[in-house]
Amino acid sequence: MTGYDKPLTPERIAAVKDEDIDFSDIPELDETFRREVELVERGPVDRTTIRGRAKPEAK
Repeated sequence: MTGYDKPLTPERIAAVKDEDIDFSDIPELDETFRREVELVERGPVDRTTIRGRAKPEAK
């Protein structure tokens, strides 16, 4: 692990307050970014679901 005493679960992540998140290593977006950014919209996506069952353990 990287300094965490327990794995980060979705519940633990959701419990973190916005003011407790450290964004200091993320650079601010400047005017160059805003001028050059291009919005790319994806078309419709087909969804496929695969379900499986685990084999029972051998005794």
